[in-house]
This record gives sequence, structure tokens and C-alpha cells, in this order.
Amino acid sequence: MNHVNVGFVVHLSRLLLVFGTVLILDYPRSIIVVSKLTNRHYWEIESKHLDKFWTTNQSSKFSVGPVSKPFSTSRVLVNNRVHKLRSRAPRGGTWEGYKQQDGKVFEVAFPKTGTSSISEYFANVLHLNTIHYGEKLENKPTRNIGREVCENGHAGRKLLHGWEKYQAFAQIDVLLLQSCGPKLYKGRYGARICLVSCWPQITHLRQLHFENPNSAYILNWRDPLDWVESINHWKNIRGNLAGSEIPGLYKKQKYHLTDEELVGWMFWHAERVLDLCKSEAMNCLFLEIDKPHATATINSFFNANGSLGHANTATNDHNG
Repeated sequence: MNHVNVGFVVHLSRLLLVFGTVLILDYPRSIIVVSKLTNRHYWEIESKHLDKFWTTNQSSKFSVGPVSKPFSTSRVLVNNRVHKLRSRAPRGGTWEGYKQQDGKVFEVAFPKTGTSSISEYFANVLHLNTIHYGEKLENKPTRNIGREVCENGHAGRKLLHGWEKYQAFAQIDVLLLQSCGPKLYKGRYGARICLVSCWPQITHLRQLHFENPNSAYILNWRDPLDWVESINHWKNIRGNLAGSEIPGLYKKQKYHLTDEELVGWMFWHAERVLDLCKSEAMNCLFLEIDKPHATATINSFFNANGSLGHANTATNDHNG
């Protein structure tokens, strides 16, 4: 990047940080989060749309409600809360809806909780056409499922519009920095850097169930302290989480994220998903993916016979 482009980026960043400016860009068909402040505005816009959607469909809106609370990183306290989490999980049961054409499967946990292993299980054991994170297109940026789900929701389309050929979905969120096109500045073009952040498993889960009633939802669970350690060693994901407004993620200080806040967010999300599974009578599986019985658990749920291993060895493709 030449000195003019750098100057443009610095100038734009200062303006955004001072004024909290929201830039809505038509590139392509989406609301792009440009500053560290704008994702809050995106969520406000999305919430208003969901109000309209659920009123139209005579169903209750999926509200984020109270945000997460920091939780201790004490091993004893974490284990105690995990024990309580298990008590909220559905008991037993088998679901073979994936054998029907309209039966879809969604993995609804966070990045770095075994999403790659789940994706490979969907594809290789259940033999489903599976999408994990997005489509890699030749000579084009990756097409992200999470980003398009949010765009579809905002535009009033069905959430899986454009992804109908897939039956199984793993890691449906997106959180990344990317170039979002050139910007003319003082007669020359410079790069515009955007933070794209969408979390359908938080903001759109009820709507996904409403549109796909014959579906199942896998909440894979990893030891929270191991998960935080993994987040710390995975590219810039922790910095991106700290630098943007993520639905439900409480941060005492802007742009700073503690281990306790991450652990609290992980529990918050799992408890909300399991409560929704119960209230909506959804087909759900709470899968402790780092336990020895994980393979037996998922095989029993799908009435299948396969292996669930650690599949993600990549370092640069996505959040995994």
C-alpha cells in the first residue's frame, strides 16, 4: 500500500473513531462494518427487521435479551457450571430427518469448538452436501454463509436463499477483516478495510428453525478454558472479537476482552440455545466434542456408524 492509501486509511479511521460513523456500502448488497463502533448499529437495524418479520409471520421474535456476564476461569467453578449445563441438554433420542430431502442439519456453536470435525462428519458419515464457513471461489473472495444469512434476513428473504443446494451447515458465523473495494480519495484510489461480523446462531436461530422445521441443531461444546486458549492462538480472532460489537458479548472496556468475558459468553450462548431447543421442541444434540464418548453420542443421535475426529489443521483459511 502506498503512502496515499495509508494516509486515507488513517484519516478514515480517525473520523470513524471520533464520530462513530456508519458507512453503508453497496459492495455487494450488504451492510459492511467499517469502524469498531458500527456493528452495534447493524444489530439495531437487524433487530428492527426481525420485529417486522416475526409480526408478519405471527411468531415471537428471537431476542438477544440480557448480554452475557463474565465468569470465573477457576477450574472448579467452570466444571460445576458445565455440570449444570448438561442438565439442560435434551435426553437421548434419535433423529433421522437428514434422510429426507427437507431435513437440514445446523452446527450452532462458536468457532474453534470442533466445527471442522463436525463438517467432515456431516459430509463423510451422513453423506450430506455440506458447507463449512463458506465457498471458495476461483479468483474470487470466499463466499461466506454467515454474511449472506445476515444479508438475506435484512432484505426479507429466506435466510438460506442462495444456499438451497446444501443440507448441512457448519460454522455459520463470519468474523474477518477484508478489503471491501477501492475508495476514491483526493483523485486517487485507496483500499477500504472492513470488518465483517455476523452471528446467525445467535441472532437468527429461531428464524432458521421457523423456516426449516424438519431440521436438527448440533451444539458442540468444548472445555471453555481450552477454547479460550485456542482463541488466543488462532490468528487475530480475539482481536476482532474485542474490536467489534458481538451480539451478547459483554465487554467492560471497549476493544479489550478478558478471559472471564469470553468464558461467560460461551456459557451464555450454550444456555440460550438449549433453552430454545426445549421451548420450541427442536431436534437438538449437546455434543461434548472433546470427550471420549463424543463419537458414540453423535452416532446414536443420527443412528449412524462413523468416526468423529479432529479435522482442523489449517492456520489461515477461517476460524475453524
